[in-house]
Amino acid sequence: MSKKNKPGKQKSQAPLWVGAALVAAYGVYKNYKDQRDQQGDIDDLLAPGEKFFTLPPVDSEEQTVWDKELVQITELEIDPEVELLMAEEAVQIIEPEIEPEVEQLPEEVEGRTLQAARKEARARSRGRKKGIYTFLLLVFICTAAFSGYKLYEYMRASQAETQLGEELRAEYRQPKPSVAMKDRFEGLRAVNEDIVGWIQVTGSKVDYPVLQARNNDYYLRRNALKEYAIHGSIFMDATSDASANKLQTVIYGHNMKDGSMFGSLSQLKKIEAFEKNPQVIYEYPGGKSTWDIFSVYIYKGGDRFFEFEFASQAEFGRYVQECAERNMHGAQELSEIPARILTLVTCTYEFDNSRLIVHAKPADL
Repeated sequence: MSKKNKPGKQKSQAPLWVGAALVAAYGVYKNYKDQRDQQGDIDDLLAPGEKFFTLPPVDSEEQTVWDKELVQITELEIDPEVELLMAEEAVQIIEPEIEPEVEQLPEEVEGRTLQAARKEARARSRGRKKGIYTFLLLVFICTAAFSGYKLYEYMRASQAETQLGEELRAEYRQPKPSVAMKDRFEGLRAVNEDIVGWIQVTGSKVDYPVLQARNNDYYLRRNALKEYAIHGSIFMDATSDASANKLQTVIYGHNMKDGSMFGSLSQLKKIEAFEKNPQVIYEYPGGKSTWDIFSVYIYKGGDRFFEFEFASQAEFGRYVQECAERNMHGAQELSEIPARILTLVTCTYEFDNSRLIVHAKPADL
């Protein structure tokens, strides 16, 4: 706190007050004298016995002496030092001395200047900010490095899957068309005995072998060589059998961002692609079948979003009609209920745990 702001003793005006008090005393006396002089007039106005008071008679000589003494008192010269002392005592009586306030510094900066404490606080703040920035930078670098690694891994897996697909397609199509279908699968079965067919979807990139295991999870992250692969494989439901007269055959595949596996089926969500009447061509050791796609929709439910077993042909007919009505491009009118259907399933990301469902019926209907 600066000296200018410290409260302390101020120069008093007490000498003036003392003089004023003396003048006031003299005024009281003059008033008393005037009342005494006028007492006679008041006595004349009041009736006998109604006088409020009676002033004692004053001798003119005594009055003169009193006036002179009062003048001497008013004109009395006071020693300046005595006057100053009297003024200080009057101030102490009227305004008690106030102890100057002492600014209390925080305990942590006791014994140091406030400026040094503030400088140290700023340094600590800069240190904390620098630590936070360093931490965030490390997080960003780690995140970028991890993302870069995952991207590299994805690209490498995509390239490996493309190369494997080309090799399998070359193996599958190497024989002449006149060669029996069963013999065309011999080379594929030599690679993996779980290969049960080959699927194509016109107007898309779908052109892969179809695998089947006892557990539907097996080929989620395995390729046709049974090696780990983020793309997985196209695989048939463990309960389905395309070579038999199953009412519904279900085939799964991942919706990969590079368009591989069942990723290109997402284009069927556009009405332009649906109106081109795409077909599914499925080949297996016992023959070949062609299917017309009649319904595409997004299912928002859980794992069991379609039926596998039906109590009767009529119940299956109602199920197929419901599938046709679910078509996202408008309900489809079926001329007749097909004897069986082929269903393709992949992931989609409009909703949590949602699936893109594609239904197809035999093309000969």
